[in-house]
Amino acid sequence: GTSTLLNLDKEHSKLFVGGFPVTFDVQPSLKYTSFEGQMEELVIGDSQVGLWNFEDAANLDTGAQERDQLVNISMTTGYRFTGEGFVTVDGQTYGVKKRSDIKMSFKTFAEDGLMFVAHGSRSPAKRDVSTGHKMSLEMKGGRVVYQYNLGGETVVLVSDSQYNDGKWHTASATRLGAQGVLVLDSNKEIKQYKPTSPQRFTELVVQKNFYFGGLPRDV
Repeated sequence: GTSTLLNLDKEHSKLFVGGFPVTFDVQPSLKYTSFEGQMEELVIGDSQVGLWNFEDAANLDTGAQERDQLVNISMTTGYRFTGEGFVTVDGQTYGVKKRSDIKMSFKTFAEDGLMFVAHGSRSPAKRDVSTGHKMSLEMKGGRVVYQYNLGGETVVLVSDSQYNDGKWHTASATRLGAQGVLVLDSNKEIKQYKPTSPQRFTELVVQKNFYFGGLPRDV
């Protein structure tokens, strides 16, 4: 429709970067009217806009020094485990019933260990979850093991290579219905399970808590 396109008139439309003149009227809904910092590589649509090729400028400082590499300012969200601890995460906000996608970075020298697990109830009295349902990502003999059980047989995907070399690696464990894929180090190694016939069990029903790095003794 006509409301889905942004049309700019070559004669009357103005493009401002970093602010605008005090004599220019803008929409009252515009919350911020200035910018302090550095900009580069401005792209509008599919066209690159050269910030040096402007018609007018005011109150500009000296040019910014070109970067030789991207600066990573992201905060770390990692944990260090000694083999005796664990982290519990409320999994109720993550819908894993029909599909799941777990990705993590890890490094270890240990041959065996539990990296992630979500499991069903062990007590028939808990009717909100199903006994036998489970999804886990583990290290066994230095190999990464992704397995899940939706109420029938357990699907097990195991890496060919060992990843307990003390270097950083990434593991991505995804599932859509009964299908599952394990990816190591950005497609360096891919293991997948795709059933050849319609499956009776396609949903994962687990308790609210997800565990990383281990399990509490009472679970």
